[in-house]
Amino acid sequence: MLSFIFISICLIVAGMGIALLSKVQRLKESADKIKTLSLSLEEMDEQAKLIMRTDMELNKAQEELDKKIAGLDTLQKLSKEINTTLEEKQIFKKIDNKYLEALGFKQSLAFLWRSLEREFRLCLCLGYSHEESERIENAVNLNKDYFLDLIHNRATASSEFATDNFLTKDKVRQLFLTHSFIICPVLTQEADQGFIFVGTQDIDATITKGDREFISILANQIGQTLDNARLFEKTWKSQQELEIKVEERTHQLTQALEEVKRISRRKSDFISSVSHELRTPLTSIKGYAAILLAGKLGAMPDEIKARLEKINRHSDELMQMINDLLDISRIESGKVDMKIAGQDLKSIVEKISDLLSEQLKIKNITFAGNIPDNCQNIMAARGQIE
Repeated sequence: MLSFIFISICLIVAGMGIALLSKVQRLKESADKIKTLSLSLEEMDEQAKLIMRTDMELNKAQEELDKKIAGLDTLQKLSKEINTTLEEKQIFKKIDNKYLEALGFKQSLAFLWRSLEREFRLCLCLGYSHEESERIENAVNLNKDYFLDLIHNRATASSEFATDNFLTKDKVRQLFLTHSFIICPVLTQEADQGFIFVGTQDIDATITKGDREFISILANQIGQTLDNARLFEKTWKSQQELEIKVEERTHQLTQALEEVKRISRRKSDFISSVSHELRTPLTSIKGYAAILLAGKLGAMPDEIKARLEKINRHSDELMQMINDLLDISRIESGKVDMKIAGQDLKSIVEKISDLLSEQLKIKNITFAGNIPDNCQNIMAARGQIE
């Protein structure tokens, strides 16, 4: 009986041991599964975190890309708007609040350096009251050396990126009443340069590299448009001055032409008067000589007739000479017609000697014409020689 009980107890203990071993085995397997599941969960958690991180980065990249596309579109529209004018004062008026807000800013100021006054002049004001803009303009001129250095160094200052040899970020924030900002130089080839400021009071706003690039592009566009406007103004002024000079010169030439015409009329009148005054006495002399030769006043000795014939002949020659000298068309052209023909040089000399004989006799001048026989026939214009 005891043996049976012992055996039963042993069997029960053995069964319990087997059950315990089986349970331990199952627990071990469960622990392994739990460990495997834990590792899987950790891996899944890491993957989920990676996916979330990647998704956030993609969203951020997409937002940045959308912002760049929107910014480029805004800059293109603004560039077209700016290029519609060639007046320096109108260029900054084309920069509107809608373009500024599309770029992510609420405040903007633009200053140009006036070298004659040695100060910065405010050209653009958005997002400020009149009193605030005046105060800022005064503050800028008090710190003008910093801004001139910024322009000279072609540097861009912002609230997110440090700039050497410039005002501190807090000083700029205080000066421009803003939180996030960008200050970019406006560089030109012609005349004075300047800078443009954009900012926002939103404390959550951050300045990105893309924002700096956009404002730099805008500043370059403004600089090029200013150059075009100044070049156009210079060209227009030169054209106006040239037109004035041409008009003045034309007026002077017109007056000179009128004076020439007046002188020409006086010359013609003078020549007509001289012609009349010279021809009248010769006509009278020739008329009296003809009367005497005709014997209407009585018979004349042969010697006197010969003299009268000379007077008559020389009067005709003098009349022809006067006609040639006072020929207006020849005087105006500055040319003399030369009729070259064979001439008897000896007869020409004798004629001249006879014409001047009385004057030579009065002055006791002896006139001798020694003409070799081989030089008597010459080619010449008789009227010009005589």
